[in-house]
Amino acid sequence: MSVELRMDEAAAWHVRLSNPAASAEDWEACTAWLEAHPENAEAYDVLAMIDARLGDALEISKSQIAMPLN
Repeated sequence: MSVELRMDEAAAWHVRLSNPAASAEDWEACTAWLEAHPENAEAYDVLAMIDARLGDALEISKSQIAMPLN
């Protein structure tokens, strides 16, 4: 499987599981996908780390916007 396809699948799982409506079956299917190949877990971890960093960057941006300019 290409790196691009693996990352696309990881992104799809990350989005699906980020939804509060994700079901137990979604979690089980994702776990099966993660366990199917070590590179799946690596791709998912990369996506989760990117998402966390983007979230941090958004928080920093919001705080900078809220600060008055002198």
